[in-house]
Amino acid sequence: SPDTLGTGKLYRDSTYRRVIKEGTANLDCYFSYPQGGWQIQRGYGGNARELERLDKFMRSSFADTLIYVRRITLTGYCSIEGSYAANARLSEQRAKALEQNLKHAYKLDDSMIECRLVPENWEGLAAWLCEYRPSYMQKVLDIIGQTPEPDARDAKIKAIDGGNIYNALLQEVYPKLRLVEYTVSYTVVPFSVEQGREIIKTRPDKMNHNEMYQVAVSYGKGSDEYNRIIRMIADRFPSDRMANNNAAIVAWEMGDYDAMQVYLK
Repeated sequence: SPDTLGTGKLYRDSTYRRVIKEGTANLDCYFSYPQGGWQIQRGYGGNARELERLDKFMRSSFADTLIYVRRITLTGYCSIEGSYAANARLSEQRAKALEQNLKHAYKLDDSMIECRLVPENWEGLAAWLCEYRPSYMQKVLDIIGQTPEPDARDAKIKAIDGGNIYNALLQEVYPKLRLVEYTVSYTVVPFSVEQGREIIKTRPDKMNHNEMYQVAVSYGKGSDEYNRIIRMIADRFPSDRMANNNAAIVAWEMGDYDAMQVYLK
């Protein structure tokens, strides 16, 4: 229908002849395990807090009337101390346990959930080094980049500065590399312009530039609501040239020349 909103990452449903928009929502959880453990114990470390965050994320995803949840992907990451073979076995055990927990807690069938494994989170370590830039950053990055075999990397890092750097990483950084990333893939339910008028007030995150523009036009060009939404679009999509151009025109018509110059820049 011409009155149905929906653009962005798109494909066409050949049965209903409508445009469908897809999206994802992500949550990282940091679970703590006893040495060699693979089951999540609620009372261990900060697991109770992380499980509450996960439950809130999952329930809000299923309760959101604007989306239809198609798939849930969990990616489990282990830290990098110990042998790669042992970490690979442990990451698989932990991921399978998490998968079963999700299926049981939220009544998910096999087709709804996908499980992925990253036995050692070297990418996470490199990202931490680049963000915080400790004095030993380049030494460790060189080892990561030049040593393809994981256990050899681990041994070389242990040898730096008599093991002091390794021990610091083990205490401060490696626990942050143990995480599970949850990704909910969803389809945004098509909505009318009239529905869009309400959604833009409370859930603008579920709307793209074009959808918001159509809602603005529905109020009539030059109206207060049109002007407000046009400027709102530019604020939400600051790198969109068309959004900034439209907002500059509105600012000029309102006599707000300082804002106009900002949008044009």
